[in-house]
Amino acid sequence: MFSALGRFAARRRLWVVIGTLIFTVVAGGWGSGVLSSLGGGAGFDDPGSESVHADEIVAGPLGRYANDIVALYESPDKTVDDPAFSGPLQSALAAVPRDNIVRLESYWTTKSPDFVSKDKHSTYVTIQLNSSVDQQRVLQLRAIQDKLKVSGLTVRFGGLTSMTDQVNRQTLRDLLFAESLSIPLLLILLVFIFRSFIAAALPLLIGFTAAFGSFAVLRFVTLFTDISTFAIQVVSILGLGLAIDYALLMVNRFREEMRNGHSVDEAVRRTMVTSGRTIAFSGLIVAMSFAGLTVFPSRFLLSMGYAGAGVTLLAVLATLTVLPAVLRYAGPRVNSRKERLGKSAPVPVTEGRWYRLTHADPRSGC
Repeated sequence: MFSALGRFAARRRLWVVIGTLIFTVVAGGWGSGVLSSLGGGAGFDDPGSESVHADEIVAGPLGRYANDIVALYESPDKTVDDPAFSGPLQSALAAVPRDNIVRLESYWTTKSPDFVSKDKHSTYVTIQLNSSVDQQRVLQLRAIQDKLKVSGLTVRFGGLTSMTDQVNRQTLRDLLFAESLSIPLLLILLVFIFRSFIAAALPLLIGFTAAFGSFAVLRFVTLFTDISTFAIQVVSILGLGLAIDYALLMVNRFREEMRNGHSVDEAVRRTMVTSGRTIAFSGLIVAMSFAGLTVFPSRFLLSMGYAGAGVTLLAVLATLTVLPAVLRYAGPRVNSRKERLGKSAPVPVTEGRWYRLTHADPRSGC
């Protein structure tokens, strides 16, 4: 099977590459909206636990009562009693659309001093939204957030819905920063290891394909169930890590087959028969391990299971289909320039520091 898959990918390499580019663009574009579909918080609660059941019982006859949005207004030189403070704020609150708001409470609607700080330079407003779905409430918050801002006053947003929105935005910023920092370092390290830019770029190519595809899979899963924001970290780490790991194994094996004098097509086939089988077996075991998390009711563990299994299978699929086609295109260029010119011979398998390390006797203290 792996031999046939390698021959097919090598022969139809143009269609494989074109299909991969289309898939990556579509999956990346659609999957990039996954953050707006993620549920708030970590999701550690068990939906069948007694505490959750008690909340449902209380919410039944009494109805839902929550401060989804808490807007804190502050001024260093004006007090709540000052018309320059209260006038613009009350006007802004009156202009907020009430379509999705169940309850909006402030100092002026309740006359409660609890809404005002002791120095009277701060006050807050609480808002309850009508949706029971985390991400729907985030969209409702974004629709009215600008209208809650008042010129001349400092406003800060709190509450569960605001926290959900802030966590999603911060996750995206952290993810972009981490990837922008790690990818150039990985490329430099891979170039140093392989002594070839083409060979170094191939693992990153597979990593990007797997990561973008995983975002699309994750967004598809959010159509049916809530996914924790922590799933993004799993996709980012595994999508790049596993894909690079698997691609490194195949590229290294392909280079060995080329050094042994095989043609490019034969090297691709032999690489798939050996490394391809190993990667498929390893990936299935990892995916099955992550899939075991889906039996737990906690949304956090469910999210880890869906994200981990999905990104692992996509990493395996990309490595076993895209990489053979790209290797067929690359051919001898995966080797360093010195090796292509015959100026550098590979170190025999009975020599070198890695050989000595693997054959070291632990009793000798080495």
